[in-house]
Amino acid sequence: MILDKNRLDTFFGEADENKAPIKGGVVARMGGLALLDADGFYNPAEQFHCAGAVIEPPDLTGYDNSTGDDGDKSIRFRRNDRIRMDVTADTANAPMAADIDAPLFAEDDHTVTLEPWSADGFRAYVGEFLRLVGDECELELDPDFSPAHLRGREVAPLQTVHAADALIFNPFQKKYPVKGDGGAVTLTAAFPDGLPGQEITLIGTDNTNTVTVTTAINTLTAAGASAPLAKGGAITFMWDETADAWIEKSRSLNA
Repeated sequence: MILDKNRLDTFFGEADENKAPIKGGVVARMGGLALLDADGFYNPAEQFHCAGAVIEPPDLTGYDNSTGDDGDKSIRFRRNDRIRMDVTADTANAPMAADIDAPLFAEDDHTVTLEPWSADGFRAYVGEFLRLVGDECELELDPDFSPAHLRGREVAPLQTVHAADALIFNPFQKKYPVKGDGGAVTLTAAFPDGLPGQEITLIGTDNTNTVTVTTAINTLTAAGASAPLAKGGAITFMWDETADAWIEKSRSLNA
């Protein structure tokens, strides 16, 4: 749950001050994580990147942009070495003493979790776990994420899809298991745009609930041939910024 009041027990530190514009319709609270969306606006509901900082106390303009447009107001924040945040209520993904140095991700603007995925996609990486302090955890902020931080989570969670569902990708994982929801499906929705040179591999997981990929809105399969993915089948794409599309590199249908 996103903060509805200022958080007064966050360390602010002495690091250089930074600013980021606030998304229209959004209210920022002192002491929360500086969660930015893909366009660089402070917007915890569509987090894409944690600026590795906590919000500084507001200046005279305030942080309430609930009636404003994108960028009418800005947050101020610092990139501290260490901060304390609340721990997720999900005990399976709450950091424990044995998880020292484990990567932590933003569940919301004041709560961290070991789980990098939410129902909406990949969570913003915050930093590495140091220790528990009461019911909070202390962590070392690290805004520079690398795939190594996934530590055994290199394969994304299984996505069960209907034909019109958009798949969820992120910049850090390459393997995406898929299966049809209640039967075989042929994907019709556009894939999310990628980054230059980014590669993804879709992997079939079920011989009945297959997923077929075709040349479509922004996917270009080899010679336009469809690729039905049953259990063990795979197709790899690379994002080409010139074609503005995912271009097939290889496939192994195993069927």
